[in-house]
Amino acid sequence: MGKLRKLLFLGMCVALSLLTSNLAGAAADGSLKWQYNAASGAIYSSPALGPDGAVYFGTSGGAQSAIVAVKSDGSLKWKYTTGVPIIWSSVAIGADGNGYIGTYDDGTLYAISTIDGSLTWSYPTGKNIESSPALGRDGTVYFGTFNNNMLYAVKNGGLIWSVDSVGSSVSPAIGPDGIIYSSAGRQLYAIKPNGEVKWTFTADGANYSSPALGFDGTIYFGCYDGKLYAVNGDGTIKWSRSLSGSSATIWSSPALAPDGTIYIGSATDNRLYAVNADGTIKWSYLTGGQIWSSPAVGASGVIYVGSRDNMLHAVNPGDGSQRWTYSMDDTGSPPIIGPDGVVYIGGGSTLYAINTDCGGPAGSSWPMFHRDARHTARMPTSISQLLMLLFLGD
Repeated sequence: MGKLRKLLFLGMCVALSLLTSNLAGAAADGSLKWQYNAASGAIYSSPALGPDGAVYFGTSGGAQSAIVAVKSDGSLKWKYTTGVPIIWSSVAIGADGNGYIGTYDDGTLYAISTIDGSLTWSYPTGKNIESSPALGRDGTVYFGTFNNNMLYAVKNGGLIWSVDSVGSSVSPAIGPDGIIYSSAGRQLYAIKPNGEVKWTFTADGANYSSPALGFDGTIYFGCYDGKLYAVNGDGTIKWSRSLSGSSATIWSSPALAPDGTIYIGSATDNRLYAVNADGTIKWSYLTGGQIWSSPAVGASGVIYVGSRDNMLHAVNPGDGSQRWTYSMDDTGSPPIIGPDGVVYIGGGSTLYAINTDCGGPAGSSWPMFHRDARHTARMPTSISQLLMLLFLGD
């Protein structure tokens, strides 16, 4: 009996030691994992996370502007100099191993190998690209141009089609049936994969917010009339909700939680809004600056959003209370969440990797800007594909 007690005691000691070791080794929620200074310019767009854990983003720094890849330990993987600024366009990482991104001044769409940073191909439009590319399942890349409102479909460096007056700086999204949702002015367009317009919805204000898609087919986006819109899959209005006044500016794109809550920021009253699935406001959270950034929702429900108060804000989902803030340079960049819960965000010319205990991205249809950490902007056709896209890629 005495030997048994000794063995039990030793077992308890070992278990306690392992537990203490794990707790001691766990990074604190909201602590810095690493940061990387991009000498090639400011980071305005959202970073993208590759299957190997590397982070990809564009910079705006005149002739120094570049597409940059940073390893999972925060060291440089490679850099491809474009020589012209990359402003709002974010890298989208395809299943073919290429990263796709557009430049502003000369309007070129680049396909860059994520392995070594070499140029796979480029497609020049001669217009300004602020739009982030959306990736079709067949490898087609969809994007808009700012100064001629054109939507392009490009594959392997060649033009498949272009449609006038249906594209802009707004980043398009793709539904599970292949329908592309794009905006120009006050119009939201549903475009068939062959470039034919399926339907048009007209809002009361100009739209610069990339759409988020719900599992039920609802399309959510914000406008310069201060409203959040919910549009049915057939192009009819489901509801609209005024958030911050008719003259408000909503640049932020929505993110969706598994319970149907829609999160979106305002650049007018500096608030992050939580809106119920029926369009009623659940709560709002006040930051100290404009919110250009789009929120990201973790598996724990915690919401992460950047503000022009130079802070990354972590907000509790139940009551909209502050969980923590992390001080950084100017934060207009939309954050992403990796499968391990690390949040990546650009601030000034620095890329930050922030530890969190959120458990990875939420298992909703659209938990962050452009849907997933690879920025495919494509809705999966099944729950199994959703899980693969969120955690493994496809």
